[in-house]
Amino acid sequence: MAINYPGPWDMRFYYTVLGRAHVQKLNVNIVTGASSGLTFDAYEAETNGGGNYQLDTLADDWAELWADVMDDGEAELTHCELWKYTPDTFDAVFWATYPIARAGDVTTGTVPASQWITTFRTQEGGIMKVEFLDTVFQPGARQTYAGMSAQQKAITDFVISVGNPFLARDTSYPWVLLGSFPGQSEALFKEVYR
Repeated sequence: MAINYPGPWDMRFYYTVLGRAHVQKLNVNIVTGASSGLTFDAYEAETNGGGNYQLDTLADDWAELWADVMDDGEAELTHCELWKYTPDTFDAVFWATYPIARAGDVTTGTVPASQWITTFRTQEGGIMKVEFLDTVFQPGARQTYAGMSAQQKAITDFVISVGNPFLARDTSYPWVLLGSFPGQSEALFKEVYR
């Protein structure tokens, strides 16, 4: 079986919930900005439709979607980092950082140790997963698109749109939703309750 490596770049979104630190990694292909240490507005990621998405705008847009599934008084997305991978390895080097400081928008409270994963089929037949930890969603059964909340649908719609810059590890774009899984993270559960 072929190994699908991360990259060629990834955006690492750092957030805290109830004092617990999390990082969400999303692969992108940077097509502008040949030097490290530039501001995020100097970099652009290629989109599914062949356009370019300026990285500071992308980070802000993703932060708005993130905020819609996180508690307002308990969760904050603090910043985003850009990392560049050595091809066909798991080795990456830091490239740039961008401050965000975005609190969640939901007032219902965090479900401790919760995990929401959406899975997508990619253009090359692979599977891409997008994960959120310590969300406001109760664990439950697998959801189809129709059973998702409006906020979950907005994230899903973004990820499968032609304007989406996020890549799966097979270096192709997500194409269709496979499922939405509101559940519990075992590792996080052990951290919280043991």
